[in-house]
Amino acid sequence: DVYRQSITAPQSGVVSFYFDSYEQILNKDKLSTVNASLVSSVASGAADLLSGASGDLVYRLVNPKLWYVAFVTSRSEGLRLSAGQRYAITFDELPGVSYTGTAMSCSISDGGVLNILEFTDDIGSLLCTRKLKASVTADMDGYIVPTKYVTVKDGTASVAIDGGDAGEYSVEVEVLAVDGEETLVRAVSANGSLSVGMRCVKP
Repeated sequence: DVYRQSITAPQSGVVSFYFDSYEQILNKDKLSTVNASLVSSVASGAADLLSGASGDLVYRLVNPKLWYVAFVTSRSEGLRLSAGQRYAITFDELPGVSYTGTAMSCSISDGGVLNILEFTDDIGSLLCTRKLKASVTADMDGYIVPTKYVTVKDGTASVAIDGGDAGEYSVEVEVLAVDGEETLVRAVSANGSLSVGMRCVKP
């Protein structure tokens, strides 16, 4: 005899039967617990760090128009995603296909800087994919300063400015792009501003 049981999903979505155990810790409901060390472990295939099991799950219900891409950058680099900025992303395994996502706030920890992009494009063939090589690009405005004038401490980037009679002061910045000896930066609004003609001070 063949035993069958009908199961009805609690809401609409795409049903996936792909499991790799990571779905227990990498999902929308647990975004607040995801950190740089965890993402690095997943990228390196350190599955022994996972405590969740998928054995009792019959299927996964996926919202095809709400998904995320996460990657880690070094605390010492300064270069990271800018929260609220729209980025285009392409994957080596999907030539000619581009998605557009919005950057969430970065999370800095001992394991590095966690960068997350949120997408509302249809996930398509990425539904059963966990790890890919990607390129991220964006159109952004800022100020170009010599890379040697940008200081990164405890994951926070800043530029020292010569204020003349007012003395030297530091402006916290976002590092938007790095091209060898030049860096594109944008001031963090709550911590001063930058303008053309300012004199940077080498740290």
